[in-house]
Amino acid sequence: MVSEAVAGERFVVHSARGSLVVRTLIVAFIAMVVLPISARAQDGPLTVPERSGWKETSRQAEVAAFLERLDGLPHGDRLARRVIGRTSLGKELLLVSARLEGEGAPSKLRILINANIHAGEVEGKEAVQILLREIAGGAHTEILRRADLFFVPDYNADGNDEISTRHRVSQYGPVGGVGLRPNAMRLDLNRDFVKVASPEARALFRVFREHDPHVFMDLHTTNGSAHGYHLTYAPSLSTNIDPSLDTFMREDFLPAVRMNCGAVDEGYRLYHYGNFDRRDPPSRWSTYDHRPRFGTNYYGLRNRIGILSEAYSYKPFEVRVRATRAFVLECLRMAAKEADRIQELCRSADERLVRATGEPVAFGYDTDFAPAFEDDLLSCKLERVPHPDGVGNMMRAGEKVESVRVSVRVAFASKQHLLLPKAWIIPSGQRAVIQALLTHGVEVGRLKEVVEVDAEVFVVRRVSRGRRYQNRNPVVIEGDVERRSLMLKPGMLVVSASQRLARVAAQLLEARSEDSLATWNLVAGELRSLVGEAEFDYPVFRSISSRRLPVESITLEAMSAGRPQVIRILGGTPIQWQIDGRNIGSEDLLTQELETLIEELGAVPIKVIVSPGATYEQVSTTVDLISRSGFLEIRPSRGR
Repeated sequence: MVSEAVAGERFVVHSARGSLVVRTLIVAFIAMVVLPISARAQDGPLTVPERSGWKETSRQAEVAAFLERLDGLPHGDRLARRVIGRTSLGKELLLVSARLEGEGAPSKLRILINANIHAGEVEGKEAVQILLREIAGGAHTEILRRADLFFVPDYNADGNDEISTRHRVSQYGPVGGVGLRPNAMRLDLNRDFVKVASPEARALFRVFREHDPHVFMDLHTTNGSAHGYHLTYAPSLSTNIDPSLDTFMREDFLPAVRMNCGAVDEGYRLYHYGNFDRRDPPSRWSTYDHRPRFGTNYYGLRNRIGILSEAYSYKPFEVRVRATRAFVLECLRMAAKEADRIQELCRSADERLVRATGEPVAFGYDTDFAPAFEDDLLSCKLERVPHPDGVGNMMRAGEKVESVRVSVRVAFASKQHLLLPKAWIIPSGQRAVIQALLTHGVEVGRLKEVVEVDAEVFVVRRVSRGRRYQNRNPVVIEGDVERRSLMLKPGMLVVSASQRLARVAAQLLEARSEDSLATWNLVAGELRSLVGEAEFDYPVFRSISSRRLPVESITLEAMSAGRPQVIRILGGTPIQWQIDGRNIGSEDLLTQELETLIEELGAVPIKVIVSPGATYEQVSTTVDLISRSGFLEIRPSRGR
């Protein structure tokens, strides 16, 4: 740990302007910073990596047991645990809140840290446990005075417990193995922030709706190119987030965190998330995707702050955990310091939409990288280290780092824009769309009387369907807009653009959105089946009339009320299901049965009972079919 992170190492810290500041750390700094961290590790129960000599990671039950043991620490009453949902296999999803005794208040900053969304990337899970132990021991009081903290330590609990040394073999430890990237439905949970198809995502969105965190951090580990950083990071990369929040994160918040982690605290090298191109030497550094299927990109659309953390998988496991802890802690400190400013930025972003103040809000699409800038980045050489289990070679980042001048692309820009309408109008028959909107927290109303409006209608001319991805065949539509006068009927759904989550609504509903509900096959009608040339109206209309539409509100609670409908997965080959004592032996028949249930019962919850003989793939198939049929809530359970 000492030699890897700080011991007399010359390292590079990038300033807010991107210039290089070179500092030399001395032994006194090692004693001041590193030793207290090691000492704190002994103040309370040890995590699985600590007690295994950093050879193993924790299983879900071990995380839960560790959190329970924190109750016995001097300030264990600062922590509270509750179950926010269950996974496809019935495991509990825990939310841990941290606040000073009796000081939780709506006026305080709220920060949510999500760990282990990819269960092969376990550093966040272990770092969060260490931070919670420190809080229970009395540390970080200065943060808790300004902010209430919420942690999901093991978000992908099903994937986490599938530990094997054959997963992420090239990662430099832990040699005891890690879990799987997807959940039990074989979904990548960091691609589920638009369609919200997994029980894990539905539980997390419940936290979004109930607590409305101002800041959301998602903790990962990257095994990308041979760079010289301990950790890379990114704000929300969506082009449709509030500009003031984007400027604050890029110009103020993250540069300050980077400097503090590098020059003041543990001495870790940080930079914008990205990867080098494949040239030798490299000439370009590029970030990832801008679309909101990724969690932190999505969260910016809520007029809130999203922060991605990516520890470097070719550093030793202990170093990765400690670098993640250091980054999270510095973000928490900076957020607490800037609590008033962050809350005001979020409030103002909300107001601009609710009251339509300031410049009209535009929605961007046709997106590509923003113009690049030149910077000096750090590269390293990777060394092969045989895995002790003989499953292949691990990769270790060499200690020597070199500076290389490259073109840097870490932001996006949309080439085309359209102003938000006054409201989006959704005809009847789009139950899955309505349920998705309500799950996101978007306000939806039902029209109470006949109304005539001027509207823009997108006429679909072509439908393209991608290869199977995340249990869907993603759709891309092409077409053009026609302006019409529409006579709206009672019962049609209205989504006003004068609401806090209008940016989310636009992303989900707009025909030209690059990542929408239509993309993920949730819009009913021709989009479910057609491929190729077409001519039909996209079933979401844009009202441009100024008149206020008479609506009654629809609530998520009302749609999910009622006794759950039970579906039993019997397993077998081919797969068999059972509904109300009747066996069903094909996916088509199950889909028909589900559509009949929707018509007869409405959006009642579905309780899925997984028989002992059912496989992960059969659970995945079943939950996917149920989600696509428009059911709002799926409650998995193990049984006979």
